[in-house]
Amino acid sequence: MRLLGVVVLCLLLACGCARKKSTPSGNTPGVSKSFPVSTGTNATLLVTPGKQLSGRVSSVNPTSRFIIATFPIGSMPFPNQRMNVFREGLKVGVIKITGPQRDVLIAADIVEGECRIGDEIKAEQ
Repeated sequence: MRLLGVVVLCLLLACGCARKKSTPSGNTPGVSKSFPVSTGTNATLLVTPGKQLSGRVSSVNPTSRFIIATFPIGSMPFPNQRMNVFREGLKVGVIKITGPQRDVLIAADIVEGECRIGDEIKAEQ
């Protein structure tokens, strides 16, 4: 009889933990959030984070003018896509994605400018 009580108690605890968690209002999954930014005056700017494709330069071959780029899992650029290369916020080059792709790495040709390891890569707009 004691074993039956323990089993029932475990089932009740499991059912209580398995219920669907509700999301707080305004925090809908998959919807981008906007953040108000104070400008020091009465006006308030509304800043919305973008979902722009971006990556980093992992390796550079300046002689053959190609790079190996790293992108986050699930967001890889398309072949023949042109992308800008930035260093400390300034545009320093343009690359063209050529492939091959392996996991989060992909090869690209340097079309204009130069690239260094650690430079940021963003899609052209």
